Amino acid sequence: MLRTSISAAGTTILFLVLAPVVTLAADCERMPRTATVPIDELIERSPRIALVRVAGPEETSSAETDDPTVSLDLDAARRKVTEGGTELVDRANPDASIAILEVELELKGSGAPRLFRPNLAPDRPMHDFDGHRDEAFWNDATSGLVGFDEECRAFARFEPGETYLLFEGPAHVKGAELIASGDDAWLAYVKERLEE
Repeated sequence: MLRTSISAAGTTILFLVLAPVVTLAADCERMPRTATVPIDELIERSPRIALVRVAGPEETSSAETDDPTVSLDLDAARRKVTEGGTELVDRANPDASIAILEVELELKGSGAPRLFRPNLAPDRPMHDFDGHRDEAFWNDATSGLVGFDEECRAFARFEPGETYLLFEGPAHVKGAELIASGDDAWLAYVKERLEE
């Protein structure tokens, strides 16, 4: 928030300019504590942290038709979405698309080179908090791209072709952040903490 005032003829006018802040957890009245733990605790508790790229539509369709193991994995991922067997799921939307996430860089832990996640909330704004330099991202525990619905179920949106810093484990508001540049402050912070 930026405050500006102008004084003229003994009258002061105060302007409040509100920066666009995305707090996606607003619908959840009593979010689980695990969703907003301090970021250092998030980094420590996560068994796996990876930089992932979302496969584009052409990669997704060819993967489904050309590689039978991917098709089986995708079918299993769809079943998990409809059965509610994953952290990032909206049970009210069982027809959610599945995002195929290709691991580009393992920062902590290891696992499959390809991950599947429900791709939800297409109407949610996507931004990187100005390369994660926006103070709202750091100062507001509920600011992040993972949202929580009115029943406190986590959901995320993955845009094809984009890169995200993904944290596995209990859902967290900062658990799937868009990384739009190599000098992203959130990515640099996580890497620095993991090197300590």
